[in-house]
Amino acid sequence: MSDGNKERSSTKLSPSISRKITFFLTILIIFSITVFTLSHAFETVEADGVGVEDVEPMISRVNIENQDGDYNLTLGILDFNSWKAINMTAIELYRGDNLRRRYVFEQDEDLNREFRAEKGPDLTYYQVRDNLTPGDGARDRCEMELTFHFPGGNHDSMKIIVEDHSDNRVESNIGLKSIDSGGEMSIIVVPVALVLTGIVLYKIRQDGSTRMYKG
Repeated sequence: MSDGNKERSSTKLSPSISRKITFFLTILIIFSITVFTLSHAFETVEADGVGVEDVEPMISRVNIENQDGDYNLTLGILDFNSWKAINMTAIELYRGDNLRRRYVFEQDEDLNREFRAEKGPDLTYYQVRDNLTPGDGARDRCEMELTFHFPGGNHDSMKIIVEDHSDNRVESNIGLKSIDSGGEMSIIVVPVALVLTGIVLYKIRQDGSTRMYKG
């Protein structure tokens, strides 16, 4: 009898293993809800074209590389009202509190586009890409990619500013000390931010507040 009890008791999970299993299941549930919510948000956008008012644009990804002393900066800009709603993107480079460079991309509602240097040396190369994934629905119509290539310098931080035609604005600050010494840095925005934006979009669309930018 005692041997049988010992055998049965040995099959019980220890508290630490039980906590790990509970943690894993919780993460799995959160991930599943996140994927479902984001997918539903994109389907909602795609159902009526693309368009919603008063949702801030997002900086979805940043890649900056030191190429023989020059900076090559690539940005992914996401706007649930369509990339056509993006009005201005500015790159500001600082040394301490001193603004040393400012580069700007602008496009109007007729898609007339301009890159320019407002402070510092001229851009040596620039590019804008939209229609990044043809046939891929909402993402195809919501994201644009900007590339700025310019001479390097002694900078310790960079500010990225994005504005849309509805006067929504978002800013991001990035340290550059590791880039000045050479190398590359990539940043991908945490997916939770996309989910939150998708939820806001879905609720606003339910209220019927839309502004359309047809693709």
